[in-house]
Amino acid sequence: MMVFSEDRRVPEVRHCKQCGRPIPLGIDECPDCRLHGSAFLLLPKEVLIGAIVVVLVLSFFAVGRATRAFHAKEQAWAESWFERGENDLKSKQPEAAIEAFRTALKYSPDNSLFQLRLAQALISAHRTVEARSYLLNLWEREPENGPVNRELGLLAAEEGNVADAIRYYENAIYGVWDIPDEDRRRALRLEVYRYLRARGATAQAEAELMAMSGEAPRDARAHVQIGEFLLQDGYYNHALKGRSRGDAISNDPIF
Repeated sequence: MMVFSEDRRVPEVRHCKQCGRPIPLGIDECPDCRLHGSAFLLLPKEVLIGAIVVVLVLSFFAVGRATRAFHAKEQAWAESWFERGENDLKSKQPEAAIEAFRTALKYSPDNSLFQLRLAQALISAHRTVEARSYLLNLWEREPENGPVNRELGLLAAEEGNVADAIRYYENAIYGVWDIPDEDRRRALRLEVYRYLRARGATAQAEAELMAMSGEAPRDARAHVQIGEFLLQDGYYNHALKGRSRGDAISNDPIF
């Protein structure tokens, strides 16, 4: 009779990939890891919901704080580049100012003042086509913007477009400025007056002076100045009235 020997091999011990402990024979998962992993799931439903809400709220505040910090940093960068552009523009370096203002706009793309300064720098660099594009974009958003209308008026005047020059200047005269200033309004009318005189439009030029006189009824200096301009242009009767009006206001004890 033949006897077969039985091959008795010791089973290989398996270890948990997470904790490294041996896994008993007959089961597929580590009992320790399964117990710990399911402990959270054994908590009451109300506790689980509360924990999730707390995590979400904390995450919301953390994200909000990080976002505010990032925007504050962006604003600081924008202001820094804008200040650099202002200095470049004052130093007669328009190309450097253009780059600085463009960089500022990368961090604050909707800033109207930054766009206006960029347009002014482009004008200084004789890049009027680009400047007009920025100015018209600003004008469409803020048609009552005084500085924007003045820049458009200057461009139109340089191109010999009298109608547009007067239209934009009128908008600037009655437009919105950061600080209301009657002297500025008078200065704008004088710019229009000089432009019209240079173009030979004497009747329109005189009308601007008359409008300026009407807007400064109790300003002696303005009336004297208007009288001097009228005198230079040969309007002697109007000039005399202007000077007389200015003298009368100056001698009025109330003023």
